[in-house]
Amino acid sequence: MPDFITHYWIEWIFGLIVAGIGWWAKRYVRLEKENINRTKTEHETKMCEEVKKEIAKELKKVEEKSNNNDRKLSSDLEVLSNQIENLNNGILSIQGR
Repeated sequence: MPDFITHYWIEWIFGLIVAGIGWWAKRYVRLEKENINRTKTEHETKMCEEVKKEIAKELKKVEEKSNNNDRKLSSDLEVLSNQIENLNNGILSIQGR
């Protein structure tokens, strides 16, 4: 009978040890997954910010180039308008009007 009681309590203690190790392992794995997800999220956030900065830089360059092209086109149209007006005045002066 004492062997049975000793055997029972030894199994009970080892059961607690195994349950504790299982609980610790499960908690460790969960914490590691959370850490990986948090790290991944932080990395993705940094990457998104870098991409947004690059897009903003490129957009600014394109806007500057577009504005320069618009100014050039506007001045070219003004010159063309002046030339058409001069031709019109020349033709009217030839016709005597």
